[in-house]
Amino acid sequence: MRMNFDVLFWLWLAMNGGCLVIVFLYLFKDHVPVSLHNFFQWGKTETNVKTSSLFSRLLHVPNSWFTHFYIVGVLWTTGLLYSVKIFCNKEHDTSWLYFFISLITSGSSYTNNIDCLSVVIGLVLLLIQVSRRLLECVCISVFTGRIHLSHYAVGIVYYVLAGASLVAPFNNMVSADWCISCGSILPSLHWTHVVAVTLFTWASLHQYNCHVILAQLRSSSSNKTRRVYRIPNGDWFEYVSSPHYFAEILIYFSLVVLERGQNAYLWLMLVFVIQNLSLGATVTQTWYNSKLKEYPRNRLRIIPFIF
Repeated sequence: MRMNFDVLFWLWLAMNGGCLVIVFLYLFKDHVPVSLHNFFQWGKTETNVKTSSLFSRLLHVPNSWFTHFYIVGVLWTTGLLYSVKIFCNKEHDTSWLYFFISLITSGSSYTNNIDCLSVVIGLVLLLIQVSRRLLECVCISVFTGRIHLSHYAVGIVYYVLAGASLVAPFNNMVSADWCISCGSILPSLHWTHVVAVTLFTWASLHQYNCHVILAQLRSSSSNKTRRVYRIPNGDWFEYVSSPHYFAEILIYFSLVVLERGQNAYLWLMLVFVIQNLSLGATVTQTWYNSKLKEYPRNRLRIIPFIF
């Protein structure tokens, strides 16, 4: 019996609702217990590391565990992409994917009229994103501090939901005709595909540059991690304090454009990304202003010329 409950839709609503609660916790941070500050502080912005209890410390993991998000993302997205490929090529049985998508979407109409080519391009772009971030975590990024277990769990769940949201249109196919657009790529290309891939590439290059800039600030010529934080400059850092977050928003917005705004799950994903990263940028901006006296006061938080 098919469930009449769209699990994927409600999971995204729960993720967004939880993020909104944390935003309010931050807005009223002076009136909530310090222990709740862990939900909006991590890494360098965490202020109560030394005074936290043993129980609180057990609820944290190293910031370097961010790497696990991208390992999960690479494995999951690769599996989904491969399953769509073997379905369209009629190589093996992929009933598990149809069953999985049917189970979590309950046959909803939130992704109608999205063709195979859009799904495949979206999965490829997501795979490029998580693969690049994984390589950056291993080869470039300098991690310090801790993250709360709740952040860690949400990060894992996010990349599972992101992949599932991109492949959700698979549930609406009624026959192998759905794969026609993947078999004739050039005739099936839409202008939104070109715009999305261009935006994705542009934002990815800027995000990579910003991550390199941040890593170089923490690394010395002897490859030792600097304990002193310095003001980042260059690229989009000239405009905002967290340009890598702005690039992330553009990257996920490109996936919405790719599927022509017809995938409601991707819109919910984008809202979550905007909420989460805007809060992170706000916390980071406050930290910079409090710790670095010469920090440029004209820099905005995350979106150039706007916020």
